Amino acid sequence: MNGSKLNRRRLQFGLRPLIVFVLLSSAVFGWCGWYIQIVRREHRAIEQINDMRGTVLYHYGREDGAGITGSNLFRFERAREVHLKGDSVDNISHLSDLKLLHILFLYQVSIDDLEPVRNLKQLRHLSVIDTPVRDIGCLSSLRKLEVLTLDGDIVDISP
Repeated sequence: MNGSKLNRRRLQFGLRPLIVFVLLSSAVFGWCGWYIQIVRREHRAIEQINDMRGTVLYHYGREDGAGITGSNLFRFERAREVHLKGDSVDNISHLSDLKLLHILFLYQVSIDDLEPVRNLKQLRHLSVIDTPVRDIGCLSSLRKLEVLTLDGDIVDISP
C-alpha cells in the first residue's frame, strides 16, 4: 500500500511546471511556424523563377563561404544566388521574398524597374547586363552591396 501511494505521487505534476512547459513549447512551435511561413514564401518565389527558366543556387555550408554550392533544393535551405535571362522575364517582384539572397544576375530581361531589389538587404553582388533600366536610385538602400555591374541603357542614376 505504501508503494502504490509512492508511485502515484511520482506521476503528479504541479501547475507551475505545466505553465512553463506550455510557454516554452508554444514559443518553439511559434518560431517553427514563422520560419516555415518564410520558407514557403521563398519556395513560391523560386517556383516563379523556375517558371521563367531561371536558375536558383543554394549554399550548403557556413556563412563565410566554406561549403558546397549546388542547385538541388534542400527542404529548409534558403536561396543564395539567382540567375534570370531572356525576354520571358518581365516581373521581378517575387525576388523580394528571397531575404537571404546574396547574388543576383539579370541578363537581357525585359524589366525597367529595380524597385523589388530594394528589399534584398543581404545582396552583395548585382549584375544587370543588356537590360534597359529606368531608375537605379533604389539601390542606394543596399548597404551590403559590394559588386555592382550595370551594362545597358540607364535613364536615371539619382539616389
